[in-house]
Amino acid sequence: MFKILRKPYAVGLSAMNLLVRLAGGAVALALVLFVQESRGSFAAAGFVAGCFAVGTACGAPVTGRLVDRVGATRVLLVTAAVHAGALLAIAGLPRVPLGVVAGIAVLGGRPGRRSGRGCAVSGWRCSRTSGSGGRRTGSKVHCWKSGSLPGR
Repeated sequence: MFKILRKPYAVGLSAMNLLVRLAGGAVALALVLFVQESRGSFAAAGFVAGCFAVGTACGAPVTGRLVDRVGATRVLLVTAAVHAGALLAIAGLPRVPLGVVAGIAVLGGRPGRRSGRGCAVSGWRCSRTSGSGGRRTGSKVHCWKSGSLPGR
């Protein structure tokens, strides 16, 4: 049943994926708790959290496409900076109008979170193999730990 976990890359990749997903949920929860505490309203907190989710949903395809075009390192550095800046702005400006906080939440919703090839940050590398005729149909992404050979 867990045959895949015997592969040398699988346990590390699964552990990193778990950590990234936990961090994403923790940010959303912290955002709700902070906005509720600073505004005194769960409605405002829910609105800002919803805007954060919209930013996540709209930014995911864009971030993924950028990772495919220019590489994970540059995209992750920029998106991490934007994400951190947005969260710091929300924390540092608790009394600005709710619309401004919501706009910052949309901006910070996607960047810095998992991005299809986020494993490159932890020393993992990925490559895409195309299907027949070099088209994207049937393409697969293979990830391996730096210093080891793919497929082993």
